[in-house]
Amino acid sequence: MRIYYTYILKCADGTLYCGYAADIRARVEKHNRGEGAKYTRSRLPAELFYCEEFESKSEAMKRECEIKRLTRSEKLDMVAENPSFRSADFILDKWNEREYARLIGHLYTMADKKYRDFNSALIPKKEKSGMIGIRIPELRKLAKEIANGNAEEYISLKKGKIQEEIMLEGFVIGYMKLDYPRLSEYVRYFADKVDNWAVSDCTSASMKRIKMYREEFICDIEYLISSENPWHIRYGILFLMQYYLDDEHIDYVLKTLEGIDSGHYYVQMAQAWCLATALAKFGEKTLGALERRNFGAEVLNMFIRKARDSARVPKEYKELILKFRG
Repeated sequence: MRIYYTYILKCADGTLYCGYAADIRARVEKHNRGEGAKYTRSRLPAELFYCEEFESKSEAMKRECEIKRLTRSEKLDMVAENPSFRSADFILDKWNEREYARLIGHLYTMADKKYRDFNSALIPKKEKSGMIGIRIPELRKLAKEIANGNAEEYISLKKGKIQEEIMLEGFVIGYMKLDYPRLSEYVRYFADKVDNWAVSDCTSASMKRIKMYREEFICDIEYLISSENPWHIRYGILFLMQYYLDDEHIDYVLKTLEGIDSGHYYVQMAQAWCLATALAKFGEKTLGALERRNFGAEVLNMFIRKARDSARVPKEYKELILKFRG
């Protein structure tokens, strides 16, 4: 059964706007992109302030007309009488579509346009309309709050493709106290959403629960690295770099890196990054892997630049690796 919504937005100037929608999350996002009603375009950001659900479009439209006839004071009284809508409290124990729509509206109030413009220029094919411009520490803080609530219900909700929306979900998964089967399930689920280096790099560094299940998680690394999706492969490499560069796993990491043959720039860059980090920690073993000549010229050249720029790589290694230039 389809649900229709009659909603009230609270605009940046404090005024209220009433409308109806079939997809409340998408409608709140559309308003905040400046593509909604003319009234809201100059009053952004707008948060979901109130919402009612109906089984038909006609009922939702009828209720919209009723609410629009109310004075501002009467609208505020109506909201105050509904205990499930406290304007500053969108994180509840029970997530649903309207609560998620409220979260989307809240994300837009955290926007930093200069930060958005800077980041959109760094991420290929990511248009400004697909980004809000929220700094990573703020997203992490919000993710911890969500993870401490009913995070599984939050994960189960339909979501959009806003950069910060995707990152937030990845951070939440990283902060959840999951056993191995659920961790594996959620990481594989989220890997399908990774479509740029920023999402892969930031969220992979937050999946620290992997440290508790490193042996079990090797099958997930192999699942990702054997994929035809280059972002899966990069994700797998980053997990190797962040959680497996130790005495017990260094041989496995180097062997796995040698077996990756991809022409994708961001996969090659991840290989180079992981190799440079391995060189800093396990110099002789990494040099041994390089001597086997199983890496392509592009990966080697990226690796050399990264290693020579690193303060962690000893000076003698920086000279030795020049012979591997492609």
